[in-house]
Amino acid sequence: MNRRYKLVSSMLDDLLEFHKTSTALAHQLEISRMSLLNWRERPESIREENLLRLEVEWHQSIWMSRYRADELEQTESLALPTNFSNEITLQSAVVDSLSFGSLEVETGTSERDFRQATQELEIPKNIGAAQYLAIQNIYSATRRILRQYSANELPSITVNHIQELHYTIMQGIRTDAGEYSTTQRLLPQTDLQLTEPEDISEEVRYWITKYQNCSTLEEIAAAHAHFELIHPFGDGNGRVGRAIVWEQCLSLGLLPPEIDQHNKAFYYVTLEHAQRSGDTAPLLYMFQMAQSRLLERLFKKKRPNARWSLNR
Repeated sequence: MNRRYKLVSSMLDDLLEFHKTSTALAHQLEISRMSLLNWRERPESIREENLLRLEVEWHQSIWMSRYRADELEQTESLALPTNFSNEITLQSAVVDSLSFGSLEVETGTSERDFRQATQELEIPKNIGAAQYLAIQNIYSATRRILRQYSANELPSITVNHIQELHYTIMQGIRTDAGEYSTTQRLLPQTDLQLTEPEDISEEVRYWITKYQNCSTLEEIAAAHAHFELIHPFGDGNGRVGRAIVWEQCLSLGLLPPEIDQHNKAFYYVTLEHAQRSGDTAPLLYMFQMAQSRLLERLFKKKRPNARWSLNR
């Protein structure tokens, strides 16, 4: 059974204690009390959107109430292996993990379809042209970032670079690829106020001035929260924002965080917390846990001479 489903019972226990009654919890999750019973008995039957809703509620109500900033600060940020630029196998694994995870978070693309499109170079029968392009675009963009890192040619963060990155990720999918949005954008299930269309250009320039030379993962987390609140494009902001995070991490010799369906709820909750309160400690911790997730995956492919180190 998927690990996410294995955690359903404990999450329900915590949330029942928090909300006091099953009626209150069912109301919060917008489901029936009978569904709660079914979830506990057959967690694998929970639809993806309901599982995400449960995970988000747990992180908001339980994890956020338990976390202590001083404890989170004791966690280390993970550095790349000292010879990572020469480890083609590890780099390929990073490309696969980061690009698939970032796309999975936003579109729900299956790993099977992703592998078929990127490894077998076939168009999966059950996806349309736009979804196929979304796979190829994010995969190509991520490969380019890793190649630039290996060649010590990671670009500076500029207005042109951000727009080119969006064009690369969204070309063929949107007619306005690479262009700022001219309409108001809305984030689902939140009342966060995004930058007004007429202010996007100025706000992005300010963002670049403030964050183009981040020196720690904490600063990268703060930059990401701010960028996603600007939300400069009509679509693809998450993919662009996470790609910028990868570039910033690599430029500092840090392992990028792997964000995917498994930690999507944790990511959403800590990101919104940072955007509302300015407290980036939970998002930083989330990034560090996401680094560890990628590290575990890479250890399976690690060569004996690939040394790993820690860096704050």
